Amino acid sequence: MRKQARSLVKAKISDLNNDEIDDNFTSLFSGRLAKFKISGMSAKEAIDRLKSHQAIEYVEPDYRVSIASATNDPRFDDLWGLNNEGQTGGTADADIDAPEAWSISTGSRDVVVGVIDTGVDYSHPDLASNVWVNSGEIAGDGIDNDGNGYIDDVHGINAITDAGDPMDDQGHGTHVSGTIGASGNNGVGVVGVNHDVSIVGCKFLAADGTGSTSGAIKCIDYMVGLKNAGVNLRVLNNSWGGGGFSQALADAITASEQADILFVAAAGNDAVDNDQNPHYPSNYENDNVLSIASTDSRDNMSSFSQWGLTSVDMGAPGSGILSTVPGNSYATYSGTSMATPHVAGAAALVLSVNPDLTTLELKELLMSSGDANAALNGKTVAGTRLNVNQALIDADPTPGFKLSVSPVSQQATVGDTVTYTFTIGSISQWDGDVSLALASDLSGASLSATTARPGDEVVLTVATNSDTQWGNYDFTVTATSDEQVKEQTVSLMLQPAGLNDFTYSSDENIAIPDNSPEGASSVITVADDLTIFGTTADVDITHTWSGDLVLTLISAQGTEVTLQSNEGGSADDIVKSFTSSVFNSEVATGDWTLHVEDTAGADTGNINGWSLTFSAIG
Repeated sequence: MRKQARSLVKAKISDLNNDEIDDNFTSLFSGRLAKFKISGMSAKEAIDRLKSHQAIEYVEPDYRVSIASATNDPRFDDLWGLNNEGQTGGTADADIDAPEAWSISTGSRDVVVGVIDTGVDYSHPDLASNVWVNSGEIAGDGIDNDGNGYIDDVHGINAITDAGDPMDDQGHGTHVSGTIGASGNNGVGVVGVNHDVSIVGCKFLAADGTGSTSGAIKCIDYMVGLKNAGVNLRVLNNSWGGGGFSQALADAITASEQADILFVAAAGNDAVDNDQNPHYPSNYENDNVLSIASTDSRDNMSSFSQWGLTSVDMGAPGSGILSTVPGNSYATYSGTSMATPHVAGAAALVLSVNPDLTTLELKELLMSSGDANAALNGKTVAGTRLNVNQALIDADPTPGFKLSVSPVSQQATVGDTVTYTFTIGSISQWDGDVSLALASDLSGASLSATTARPGDEVVLTVATNSDTQWGNYDFTVTATSDEQVKEQTVSLMLQPAGLNDFTYSSDENIAIPDNSPEGASSVITVADDLTIFGTTADVDITHTWSGDLVLTLISAQGTEVTLQSNEGGSADDIVKSFTSSVFNSEVATGDWTLHVEDTAGADTGNINGWSLTFSAIG
């Protein structure tokens, strides 16, 4: 029966005398305990098979354990939110069980977290090694190497100045970043929920701590752009709030939801019920929004924290939180702003062990794995306070491989050759062979290898020539190992050679009605039969408060894109060029409309004229 059980999972034991008793465990329970070394299946599958065998009383994993010691970061004992042993009058275990979680995982730099805030001090010695580095950008050359609209965005962007530098001049964003991922066991300062992670910053809040909705939208769009370009950005930390409902911001969050990004948001610090007094962005009803209340070191809801039985999801430590601030320094802040990065950091830690979780699965896991909390019960959806150790246990990753690719989409001209890099990764120390197959409707596409192992990179090369038909192409790589099958699809927009620029304009002067949803519309009629591969709109608007205006461009086919929304504050006029790829592959023939809406009173202006330039054939 021992032999039959072993055969069930194709296992091996140490058995030099062939008596079917494991030599390593001869003296344990009279040889009734054995250690199986399995192959060809996961530990989870082997356990499922063995536990129903009549000769087996119980079966369990041979867990890997380690020394239960704290990190060597000198101020670790001050981080009650990570490990509370009753310091400073707190309640023992009112923490997120971080040291216990670190025995499972300390994080991975493959997981990228976006911090939308006052910026990030990427030179801080406790953050520098965990700051994201844009591999598509050459630092300091003054060129937008990756073509995403920002020059030298090596660590993120400044949405206020449109520069590729998210340096923090206020402190709040750096504090948030330290809680997510200050380096662990480096003998310096503090440690974050992750010892290892990649943090990308977007600064839209100025030195006075204030910013605009349009700046937040720009940050979200930048982060979504990174994800769509192949960066493994799965979590956004949003420790900010204010203002009323914004459809434009809701749409931006929807884009992050569609990109499979968790949007973790602070519930607010005015001690009110968010069900009755909506707080944004935490109150947006997108499935990917995770709204966070704050708890203190006694496991009570913080006195300042907002709540909401239907609008606030869970809680996390947020009172008296020590973390990094600019100037190689550290400071203690309080707020739901401090609770939020505990959860964003926990999300990243979970993804380090189970990257296959969807955003909704990740959100539900964090809520359900938290510790039941009396102060949060009846005031939050889950009634729980974050427990990152239980979250990692519940993530329960099946050992296997992961398949990632960069970039996920490209644009090229007929005759060009482009490449995509597929990387094979390991989940839970899996090690095996992966077979790769390519599906493509374009000849000239090939893989550099058809088998790979964890850590290997396989390059997809797509070569085109003058006879290749322009258009949109997809390439799907299927990776297979045992019973695991995973796919990644990349796209190529192939433009024809010999594109020309065609410009159409209107110099009609049209008054913009003050504070009117009807707005003003100007029309350019395109009579030519053109297929579009790039669009530039040049706009000349006179107005005494440009921040009141929303500019929308509508194509002849009915496609709409917002060019600018309530941006610029009290500045006069909008004389700008806007580029867009939204209309690519459309036929330009027909009426194009520039619609301008004034959303506030007491300021007036005019559309002086505008033009459209298409990069097109026809």
